Amino acid sequence: MKKIILTSVLFATVVASFAQEEKKEAPKSPWTKGLKTTATFTQTSLTNWAAGGQNSLALSLYAKAFANLKKDKHSWSNSLEVGFGFLDQENTGLRKSDDKIDAITQYNRAFNNEKLSFSTFMNFKSQFAKGFTFDDNNEKTAIISQFAAPAYLFVTIGLEYKPIDYFSVYFSPLTNKNTIVASDTIDETSYGLEDGSSWRFEAGTFLKLNFNKEVVKNVNWESKAEFFTNYVENFGDIDVNWENAIVMKINKYLSANLLTQLIYDKDIDFVDSEGNIGAPRVQFKQVFGLGFSYTM
Repeated sequence: MKKIILTSVLFATVVASFAQEEKKEAPKSPWTKGLKTTATFTQTSLTNWAAGGQNSLALSLYAKAFANLKKDKHSWSNSLEVGFGFLDQENTGLRKSDDKIDAITQYNRAFNNEKLSFSTFMNFKSQFAKGFTFDDNNEKTAIISQFAAPAYLFVTIGLEYKPIDYFSVYFSPLTNKNTIVASDTIDETSYGLEDGSSWRFEAGTFLKLNFNKEVVKNVNWESKAEFFTNYVENFGDIDVNWENAIVMKINKYLSANLLTQLIYDKDIDFVDSEGNIGAPRVQFKQVFGLGFSYTM
C-alpha cells in the first residue's frame, strides 16, 4: 500500500511539473488591449436658497479603447476615444457640454535601431450630436455642428522617433487633410469650404508629439500636440490641436479627471451667440470630473 501511495504522489508531482512548464511556455499574445471609462454626475437642487443659484443637472461620459499589435519590427496601434456630456439648467434648458469622436489607426515598421520607424496613420475626428448657437432668450439661432459636419480625416506617411517608452515624435511631409461638412443645414464656409461644397482636400506637412506617463503615483498625464500647414494655401500658417488628459486614480472605481483641448484653425470661423460669423479665434475646452471609472 505504501508503495502505491508513494508511486501515486510521485506521478502526480511529475504531471503537475509538466503542466506548470507547459503553462509557462504558452506563447504570449502579440495583442495588447484595454478599455478605460469614466462617468461623472453632478446635481444641484435649491429650495428657498437666499444666496441664489439655479437647479442643475450634469452628466459627462468618457471612454477610450485600444488594441495594439506588436510582432518583431512591426506594430499596429488602434484607438477610439469618445466623450459626451450635457448640462441641464433651470433657466437655459438642456445643452451639450462635451462631444467628441477621435479614432486612430497607425502602422509602424521599425528600422534597425528600433527607435526610428517608417509610419503611416489615419485619424478621424468628429462629434455625435447637433450643436447650436443661442440668443439672449436661450432660443436656438443656428445649427453649427452635427455628426460628420464637420469631420476631419488625416491620412499621412512619415517617420516616428521614439527615444523612450512614454514620448514620441511623428513627422510627415506627405499629409492629406480632408474637411467634411455632410449637411445642408450647416454653413460650410465657416469651416473653410467653398459655398455649396461638402468636402475640402488639403496637402501639407504634419507634426505630432505624444507624451504618456505616470508622473507621480496614481496620476497619469497623456498629452498630444498636432501641427499642420498647407503647402499650397498660406504655407506657414499652422493649424494647432493640443489635447491633455490628467487622470488621478483614487481607488479601483473612483477617479478625478482633467481634460483640456486647445484648437486654432485658420479655416474655422468664430460664430457668436447671434449666429454672426467673425474671424478665426483660439478655441479652448476644459472638462473636470470626479466620478466612477473602470479599467480593463
